[in-house]
Amino acid sequence: MENSEKMIDFLENYIPEAAEIATKNAFWEALNSGNGVVIAEDGFIVELFADGTKNILGNLPARLKVVKGQKIVLK
Repeated sequence: MENSEKMIDFLENYIPEAAEIATKNAFWEALNSGNGVVIAEDGFIVELFADGTKNILGNLPARLKVVKGQKIVLK
């Protein structure tokens, strides 16, 4: 049982780090492949291209402030 708990602890720490690295890699790979990447920037939804050009796709809704661990129900 102790090994299972150690594995769970390890994965709980490892998975967020691995996800962050994978997300950053996917972002740069998409840009390098010539595709645009959609990001949130200054209250807008923006398509960003490798040459630095941006295309505003729309407005973002107002930000929702949450506390860590708070549960939110989406409608």
